[in-house]
Amino acid sequence: PQYHGAQSSVINSMVSEGCKIFGRVENSVLSCGVVVEAGALVKDSVIMDDVIVKTGASVYSCIVDSLAKIGAGATVGVNGAGAITVVGKGEEILGTDTLIGGDK
Repeated sequence: PQYHGAQSSVINSMVSEGCKIFGRVENSVLSCGVVVEAGALVKDSVIMDDVIVKTGASVYSCIVDSLAKIGAGATVGVNGAGAITVVGKGEEILGTDTLIGGDK
């Protein structure tokens, strides 16, 4: 089964078995074993198996392949830009102040 923490929020999304959601997920599809830590946001994205989205990270309009790790405080993708950002299998995105797929 999937687990939703007390402060989690899942809106208009499909969450597969084995997921642990402590943050916010909107308009997304999460495959098996995905972890969204507290304070993290996944929006308008497709997240493959066993991805970890660390505390405070934001993922917008992305396809994230299996075994990737999105570091604490990182931002991947651009909210509302209409572009799609792809993170490859097993990639590790560093944390705070890391911006992938957009301009600061």
